[in-house]
Amino acid sequence: MGNRTETAGRSLMGNQMNQENPFEGLNGKMPYYPMTDSQLGVYLACSASPGETMYNIPLAFFMPGHLQVDRDRFVASVRKAVDSFPALMAVAGYRDDKPVMISGGSFPVEVPVVSVSPDALEEARQEFIRPFSLEEGPLFRFAILDTGDGFCFCMDIHHLVTDGSSVGIFLRQIALNYEGEEEIREETDVFTLAAYEEKFAGSPGYEASRTHFGSILSGTETDSNLLPDSGLSGRGENGPAGRLRIHYTPQNSSGRLEGFLREHGLKENALFLGAFSYCLAKFTGQEEALFCTANHGRFHSSLMNTVGMLVKTLPVHASICEDETAADFLGRLQKEFHRSLKLQGYPFGEMVRNFGIRPDILFVYQSSMLNSMELAGHRIPLEVLETGSSLSNLSLMVFRRDGEFELAFGYRKDLYRESTIRRFAAMMTRVLDAFCDNPLLKDIPLVSEGDVRLRQSFHDNRLDYDRNLTVVDLFRQQAARTPDHPAVVCDQRSLTYGEL
Repeated sequence: MGNRTETAGRSLMGNQMNQENPFEGLNGKMPYYPMTDSQLGVYLACSASPGETMYNIPLAFFMPGHLQVDRDRFVASVRKAVDSFPALMAVAGYRDDKPVMISGGSFPVEVPVVSVSPDALEEARQEFIRPFSLEEGPLFRFAILDTGDGFCFCMDIHHLVTDGSSVGIFLRQIALNYEGEEEIREETDVFTLAAYEEKFAGSPGYEASRTHFGSILSGTETDSNLLPDSGLSGRGENGPAGRLRIHYTPQNSSGRLEGFLREHGLKENALFLGAFSYCLAKFTGQEEALFCTANHGRFHSSLMNTVGMLVKTLPVHASICEDETAADFLGRLQKEFHRSLKLQGYPFGEMVRNFGIRPDILFVYQSSMLNSMELAGHRIPLEVLETGSSLSNLSLMVFRRDGEFELAFGYRKDLYRESTIRRFAAMMTRVLDAFCDNPLLKDIPLVSEGDVRLRQSFHDNRLDYDRNLTVVDLFRQQAARTPDHPAVVCDQRSLTYGEL
């Protein structure tokens, strides 16, 4: 697990992975260190909503009895894996009135074993998810739920000390411990990275990054949020989460998609990034789209085994030219995105303060990352447990699983109904299929043939009536026939014909 993601990261980052070590001479051995920009964003959001689990990363793996996974040996492997990565022992605190991460802690790694019936497993897994105390720690939690015919390993690590790539490294270390193999070695730990970020601020590289993202965001007023559904109006920074998972298999064959990408020098990430951009623009009736994406933040090869919160949030701005071919549009977007990756040092928090961008819409290309855990020759499927909160108004995570793709949409249920997200997802799969034929963007069908027929049926509604009557006369006749039927609806209010 994780190798494919690391390869994809290297191909996206290009020569940066092979540059001289920028961490040479930096001291990461400090009792506390400044929060990285990514950590600070998480910490401030959690401080504003104490008691929430929105930045928990709860996962579950069920190991059926026939796999014969030694439970005690597995528990020992988990404990040893935590000890391999000092970042997991860090907690939040304040020094000189500034939020910092305090390192050097030592917490017991508890992995309680709880017997549950198979019928009670789901309830037990949900009860496992609880808020963390960011200042007291630890910021990790584990449990074994034993059902008699196997056991479920539950793990939850707070986003303040980990990210998706780090979870993959941690799971790989558990598997290596179980097999008695060597530990994964961190060439650069997250403490050294924090020292580097502090030094990087104000450097020529920082100024180049600020100029680049300023050119993208300055003067941009695009709001790509889907309009809230009638009767819904979300309040606050986060809301109740809705989830919709769509399995996408390219029309005709996956080979067709791969051939299209190969012919035009495109990456899978660019394909899905472009389809998401185009659908946002079309769904909101605009000629551009503005949203955020997450990058693993491992801009140098020495960071590929680093465990911590390294993820960078980057803005993506896509302008739509309907006379472009799909390949030209995707190629242009890929080139622009690669430049943003190369110049990703400008903190997202500064972009929020200086340009007003918000991470309301989020796209994440996960590829094969976080699909499963390989243990003792077995592939143990991973399940992401629901925290019940949605950080973004709309999010999309793209996974590759067993030759097909899973489009995992997240959305705020206090803003959108599932039917709206289904319509967006349907549009996106049609656009993905159409991209492979490399049409002009203006020739891509955005709705199905069934939708077209339904729309046409709305116009096939000729009704004969007395042409000598006025609209007022016709309304009075209808009110006399159905005085109690609704005549006007607006949000949660309505008036009957009789009332009107």
